[in-house]
This record gives sequence, structure tokens and C-alpha cells, in this order.
Amino acid sequence: MNSGYIKEEEVLKVNRKTSGIHHISAIVGHPQENADFYAGVLGLRMVKQTVNFDDPGTYHLYFGNKEGKPGTIITFFPWANALRGVIGDGQVGVTSYAIPKDALEFWKDRLAKFKISYTIEKRFSEESIRFHDPHGLVLEMVERDEGEPNTWSFAGITPDVAVKGFAGATLYSSQPEQTAHLLEKVMGIERMGEEGGNDPIQILSRNRQCHRSEKDHRQAWKDGCRHCPSYRLAGRR
Repeated sequence: MNSGYIKEEEVLKVNRKTSGIHHISAIVGHPQENADFYAGVLGLRMVKQTVNFDDPGTYHLYFGNKEGKPGTIITFFPWANALRGVIGDGQVGVTSYAIPKDALEFWKDRLAKFKISYTIEKRFSEESIRFHDPHGLVLEMVERDEGEPNTWSFAGITPDVAVKGFAGATLYSSQPEQTAHLLEKVMGIERMGEEGGNDPIQILSRNRQCHRSEKDHRQAWKDGCRHCPSYRLAGRR
């Protein structure tokens, strides 16, 4: 009987591990609203504007740090008149950004200034703020010592508080055991911790996070900031 798992003997016997998140892509609504939020509110640099080569009538927008380094880039395909989707199994449910230590209060004040509501989350002894972009994507900010400072300054956002890059990504999975097998046995991602019990279980790992949608039993793996060699993953997404 085929369980659907990738057999370990089928995996290349080479000591390779993923080094972190390269970039994250998403579909959003109006391109101007997208740019106003990620550049104007979050202070990311628009490092590239091109088109979707499969659909040249659609922009492909890139936002990241000053240099546009891997591990900082989020890209968007804006479809202004598309029906808003529903976040669920098989996709990234939350994108987490790393910010410098002691920058959380700055971001609480900045989100409030733009009338963006947020909630306080705590996982694996880390506190983060969670909020939504204008098109429903779920974002988090968490303080991290690790990671290169972002030297891009914009509209009162200075390097001492600016977004460094990704802190992680939460994957939603309807089959978390199989997702865990892929992450750990194929991609070389190390499981680092577990918490939650019935409300729900979350498992912290060195690179991505995934959890089951059912409330009775979720598991999570996270991906550390590409700039953070220690990969202290606090409940990434």
C-alpha cells in the first residue's frame, strides 16, 4: 500500500540542507494599494517592477531590503478585479518578518497611525504582532537579534527599526505528518521544538512551519530568516 511518503532510500544521499527562504510570492488586489502598503507602511524598498511572463498584462512587483537580497524579497501578482481567495491547506498562511530588538513598540505605533489593527501572538517564548495587508494576507513581525540590518530608510523608518527580512513562513497542511516527513527527511530541516497540546500542537523547526487546519491537532514547522545562521525560529508561521 502506497502511503504517499517519499522513501528515505529514494532521497539523494547527499548532505544538503535548505539554507532558508529565498522569496515568497502571493496574489493580491490593486497594484497601487499593494505598493502603498508594502513600501509606504512597511517601508520595504520596491526593488523591481516587471510583468508576469505567463500573463504580460499583469505586473510582478518585488519588495525587499535596500540591496534586494534573498531572504528579504516578497513578490506580488496584482489582479485588481479578482475574487479574494480563502487561505487554507496547501499554502503559506502567515508570512513573518524579523525586526530589530526593541522595535516592536515602534511598529505597534506605526500600524496604529495607519489605522491597521493587530493582535499580540506568543509562540516558543517569542512575542509577535499579527496583522493583515489590504488584500487579506496575514503578516507578523517578531524581534530577532540575528539578521543583517536593513539600511533602507523611508518615511521615518530607520535601520534601527526597519524590517530585516523573513523570520519565517507558516505552511497550512491537511496532512501534517507527510509534510513533516518531506521537510525533515527530504529537505533536511531540523525539528527544534513543540508546544500547544490540544490548542493546537505546534512544532518548531529550523526551516519552515506547517500546520493542520483542524483545531484539535496542528503541527508547525518554521523557516528561519535566511540571514540568521542560528535559525532561532519562534513559531513561524
